[in-house]
Amino acid sequence: FESEIIYSADDSIRVSLLGEKLYLFGNGNVKYEQIELSADYIEIDYAREEVFARGVIDTAGLVVGSPVFTQGNESFESDSLKYNFNSENGIIYHIITEQGEGYLHSGKTKRHAEGHIHLRDGKYTTCDAEHPHFYLALKKGIVIPEDKIITGHAYMVVADVPLQIVGIPFGFFPNTTQRASGLLMPTYG
Repeated sequence: FESEIIYSADDSIRVSLLGEKLYLFGNGNVKYEQIELSADYIEIDYAREEVFARGVIDTAGLVVGSPVFTQGNESFESDSLKYNFNSENGIIYHIITEQGEGYLHSGKTKRHAEGHIHLRDGKYTTCDAEHPHFYLALKKGIVIPEDKIITGHAYMVVADVPLQIVGIPFGFFPNTTQRASGLLMPTYG
């Protein structure tokens, strides 16, 4: 690690010197350079320079303390995640992010160091509900932040009814925060 890792936990902290791991239980928090991670269970692997985080199941059977990952001004919550500090790559499960004017739900997401996001079993919608009323179901796709979203085969789903007849072989969605009107000239790229 190039910088100091600052960590804390409300319940307990366990250290495994032989396995070179650190375990944080109960509202754990990890700060490293511009990255901050909080979750009810966090595992830091010093040998691999990785961190794993997930929520825990409470007595009512509900998941609490899901991971919240913040890097710079970007923040998201997921079911669980694994992040490598050295390569800056991460794998995130069940995430909802705001992309431009829409929302992107993903079952499994891989985030690369340059910011590109590869997703599998996704949904793209403008509905802001946790379980959207309508969406485009995406088998796989790539998100280039502040630029575009490119998908493979996609089809429309309305009220949990898949409309495979209203499908597209691939999708290309602009992903910018800028607004435009009038005649838009196509550009290469």
